[in-house]
Amino acid sequence: MIRIWLFVCFTLGTTLTMRAEEEKEILFVRHAESEFNTFRFKKILYGLDSIFGLNVMKKDVDLTEKGVIDSLLLKNNQILQEAVLDADTVVMASTLVRSIHTAIFALANSEGHLPKKLHVHQSLQEVGVLWGETEYVVPDSIPETPANAFPSLRAGVPGYSFLTKTYANIQDHLQIYPYDAGDFFDQKLSSFSRFIFDSQVANKRVIVFGHSNWLREFFRFLDPSSPYAQQKIPNCALLRFKLHRSDDGILQLKDAQDPI
Repeated sequence: MIRIWLFVCFTLGTTLTMRAEEEKEILFVRHAESEFNTFRFKKILYGLDSIFGLNVMKKDVDLTEKGVIDSLLLKNNQILQEAVLDADTVVMASTLVRSIHTAIFALANSEGHLPKKLHVHQSLQEVGVLWGETEYVVPDSIPETPANAFPSLRAGVPGYSFLTKTYANIQDHLQIYPYDAGDFFDQKLSSFSRFIFDSQVANKRVIVFGHSNWLREFFRFLDPSSPYAQQKIPNCALLRFKLHRSDDGILQLKDAQDPI
């Protein structure tokens, strides 16, 4: 009798925690050109950071003038603009201003209003590189940002007058989430997966405004043979693919298309 009861409890518990197979369409947009993208000596600073722990490259930088223009040109990307208006789409960005501002310039109307909430999530934080390694490794996140903090707008940055419209009601436009991702990429991937599959805002399609190293590591984990596991996509490029999760939680990348 006791054995039967234990078997029933175990079976019911397993059934209750099982997931159904799911698939999400991901539209990944790399942020527009930032101040670091044009900095000639960034590789040297990455090396100094790694060797001496100076954290020089952990500064949160803004977009350049070219980055602002290229972000605004994303308004002409029909795939992106149709997707953001679809009720089945959720929009995400990393906590870094170059990602958030790319989303604002690309999606906000002339009054600075976004068509839907921008979900700012720590799992999308850019990742770092260890100096001198032949393999691409992820020792920690760069740069660091305070958990649960809204971004701040520096006076005089490129696109400042437009950004002030959105920042005037920033809490209406951005949803900031508690930090639940660790420093290493497997932890970030797990956090990202939980959000897009299991959170209350989970939907059929996800637009991600993110970072090149993050995307490259994403493909290295899930599809190492893909060219995107080795190469960066250009600033403001859109890469479209599907992320499948099996009923036992295994993630699989499918149908990656050439970036546009």
